[in-house]
Amino acid sequence: MLAQLGNPAIFLGLLIALIVGISVHEFSHAWMAHRLGDPTASSQGRLTLNPLSHLDLMGTLMIFLIGFGWGKPVPYNPANLRNGPISGGAMVAIAGPAANIVTAAALGFLFQNLISLSGASVDDTTEAIATILVIVVQINIALAIFNIIPIPPLDGYRVLLRFLPPHVVPSISRLELQGPFLLLIIVLLDSWFLRIGIFQAILGPPVNFLMGLFLGI
Repeated sequence: MLAQLGNPAIFLGLLIALIVGISVHEFSHAWMAHRLGDPTASSQGRLTLNPLSHLDLMGTLMIFLIGFGWGKPVPYNPANLRNGPISGGAMVAIAGPAANIVTAAALGFLFQNLISLSGASVDDTTEAIATILVIVVQINIALAIFNIIPIPPLDGYRVLLRFLPPHVVPSISRLELQGPFLLLIIVLLDSWFLRIGIFQAILGPPVNFLMGLFLGI
């Protein structure tokens, strides 16, 4: 990824994608928790689209280095959620990826109209804007799909708990402490050492499908 940053449009696209994707994602977690009756996130200043409230320094650097990173987790108290800690937690979790998909769809619509309006007369500015839009759409889709993988601390884990039999949940919940470490190890092995392409195989097909759907290409 670092080799691509010499292109100003690509660098700007990645920067905007990072800011928009993470801010929208984390804000949506906070918004849903607030809607379900928990004031924790709003009391800590997380009910905002201000990226400074959501970006994590190390997580941001990792995105540019290995294509994987994170924002600051949104705190919430499961006991305050009116739907209960399991169902409410699943709703808070899925709000982030859902918001990224909606964002990608909206920007994809903008991209299609940009191309339609420009027609055959695509100048450098239009091409740069189109490149930025494509990158922001791609990153938002990838962020959504990656986060629904059912491994803690990803959002898909909270959604998975919602559909498991109640007697299984306590056993699965014990994985929460090891989950972040295992996920990081898998990502590093996949991206830097073994280069198996696990995440590319998982993310590639749905990301490509949604990009074609939203961008019309």
